[in-house]
Formats: sequence, structure tokens, C-alpha cells
Amino acid sequence: MPKIYRVKTMLGSTIELELVEKTKTTIVFKNRKSGQLYKVTLEKANDNRYVLNINGEKHYIHSTEKYISIDFTQPLVSELEYETIEEEKAKPRSGVVQQVEQNVVVSPITGRVVEVKVKPGVRVNTGDTVALLESMKMIIEIKSHLSGVVEEVYVMPGKSVNKGEKIVRIHPL
Repeated sequence: MPKIYRVKTMLGSTIELELVEKTKTTIVFKNRKSGQLYKVTLEKANDNRYVLNINGEKHYIHSTEKYISIDFTQPLVSELEYETIEEEKAKPRSGVVQQVEQNVVVSPITGRVVEVKVKPGVRVNTGDTVALLESMKMIIEIKSHLSGVVEEVYVMPGKSVNKGEKIVRIHPL
């Protein structure tokens, strides 16, 4: 599932960048409209100063709690948001039909449960983390898609879950 970043500029335009590749030192984005690739590497960092190499061109970044400057000027970005999108719907395996329950949070991936953040009776809001999974040496937050009260928890730490398995049931408010 690719991650899409939307950069809204002060001039009102929006640029959509798709995360193509991520390593320890390099990130590659693709402009979804033009197809242009941007290879970004962090070359040097000390205190709040960074040197980013973007497609072979160096940019100097300085940041504080309230301010970021790029090449010694304020960037023209008014908003940055991201989402993970699913490009292809999951296909049922060899005659097994997976029924989706409306008030159940399911695992988006196969992995091992590291931590369950909720228990029955606890109120959750849309976007709250209900569990942490580990998959391919990464920790993934499983978030609630609705607000309500947790009715049932189906997993426990250490248990392996498959993609689509139930994590928690929520009674909507």
C-alpha cells in the first residue's frame, strides 16, 4: 500500500508525491502527476541544521520549534498531509470468503501483535491506536476507523495475526 503525501502551497496548488522507496539514508518520491522522481538523501545534520541532497542538488534546511527555512527562505508550503492508499482490493483465497464486519477493526497486514492499547469498556475515537503489530522489523499502528466503546478484544501480545483478522470490536456512539 503506497503512502501519498499531499503538499499544499501558499499559491493554492497541490502536489501529490508517492513514496516509492525508503532506505536508512535515502527516500525516493514520485510526482503522481508528472511521474518525475525525487531522490532525497540526508548528507549532514548537526543541531537544527540539515543538508539535503535532492536529485544531486543540495538544499540547506534550518528548523526551530516554530520555523523552518529552506535555502535561507521560508518554504511556500501551507499544509502537508499524507495517507496510505490501497491500490487493489484483496481477493478471496481459493473459495474462502472473508466477511467484513462493520464495527470491527481488522489487521491490514500479517504480523505479530506487540501491544494491545485498549481493553473492553474503553472509549476510542477515530484515529486512535488500538494495537501495535510488528511485521518485517517494522512497528505498525493499527488505528480505529470509528469512535465508540471497545466491546471485545480478539488478540493478545505475542499472537500472530493474518491480514484481515479481527483485532477489536467497537460499539459506535
